[in-house]
Amino acid sequence: MQKRQHQISRKKAWLEKPFKLTVGEMKAPTSVIKGFFMTYDLPAIHDHFSLLLNNVPNNISAFLDALEFIDNVEKLVEANHFLLRKNS
Repeated sequence: MQKRQHQISRKKAWLEKPFKLTVGEMKAPTSVIKGFFMTYDLPAIHDHFSLLLNNVPNNISAFLDALEFIDNVEKLVEANHFLLRKNS
């Protein structure tokens, strides 16, 4: 039982770490944000979100979950966009 709880605890700790960021990016996360906005402007980001929502399965629960997730990611993107412009 103790071994299983230890495994669950280790897995949770692993899942809470960034999957995509390199060590350098973790030290300078603003570079990732700047790179993102050099690649995509806000209209393109909104277009990508619309495309994703239009391709969610017809299951209403899955659609609502995707809508909530996209709404939260969109807020995160816009907040980062605002912060970058404010600090430039």
